[in-house]
Amino acid sequence: MPGETLLDILDTDPPKGNSIFFHETSCNSYKHGKIVITKREACAVESAAKLNSNRSVYVLFTSPGILRYEGTESDNVIRSLLTYNNVHLLHVNIDNYTRNTPIENLYEEGHLEYSYYAQSHMSDLLRYLTLWKYGGIYLDLDVIVIRPFTKLSQNFAGAESERDVAAGVLSFSNDEKGHSFATACLHDLKSSYRYNDWGHNGPGVITSSISFACCHLHLLNLPNFFDKMPFSSEEKRDMLEIYYASHRNVQVTSETYLQRYPERQQPGQTYFPLLHRNLGDFGSFCKPRKYDARPPHENEVDILQRVPKNLAQNK
Repeated sequence: MPGETLLDILDTDPPKGNSIFFHETSCNSYKHGKIVITKREACAVESAAKLNSNRSVYVLFTSPGILRYEGTESDNVIRSLLTYNNVHLLHVNIDNYTRNTPIENLYEEGHLEYSYYAQSHMSDLLRYLTLWKYGGIYLDLDVIVIRPFTKLSQNFAGAESERDVAAGVLSFSNDEKGHSFATACLHDLKSSYRYNDWGHNGPGVITSSISFACCHLHLLNLPNFFDKMPFSSEEKRDMLEIYYASHRNVQVTSETYLQRYPERQQPGQTYFPLLHRNLGDFGSFCKPRKYDARPPHENEVDILQRVPKNLAQNK
């Protein structure tokens, strides 16, 4: 692997409207002095690249760093990812990336510096900005793709519930329709940014903006195309510990878990009482899956082994 600084995305030319983007905003690469990625994140990237070989897949790192092989688990994971011709690891310089955009002032005035959830809010900002610049598809780094995107509309998002739209899976076309919707999202983010609200700047923005483009944007039933990376047993124990210490207040639990474990995948607020209920009803963290007779703890490992099975079931 090359031992040089990652190329900046502004120095490359991602295919507009036909790329898939992931953002890594945790600063782990800065702490390690080189680019790192977890196995969980690599599974998400690989699933997107493998099932969409006709699309370029970009992982954008806010941390500057170099690709240096030293035999670590992360090094081996990165080496495997780069065997895919359509996977590209790039750096994004936020100062330059936000310049001459609708949210330039939001960033330059330092609003993100005062955020209670800086990494999460940076990710929110980048997802809308990247789709505004290039169009294409944005995915969270805990989202597993289980079907190719060939039959999907160019403008879609995931339905979180009957009232809310999810921001972890977004697609905007690079034409006037998609760009106008991305612009609406950025203006909404600029005008309604909340430094102390974890979900408002991501799902809140896409939900409030959907009325401007409801005739263009398709809402997907996410499980038909995507799977969420399972939480480990250790993560679930930590969630329940905080849930009980917070006297089962889901708002306090969610905020405390995010503050204590900002680098982890964050569950929705309904996940905490679900864990508690499953533990009481089934003696396990998760309800046994009907399609799989394996014990629950075996269902939680090696998510990529489930991709072929999910593909076969959804044909």
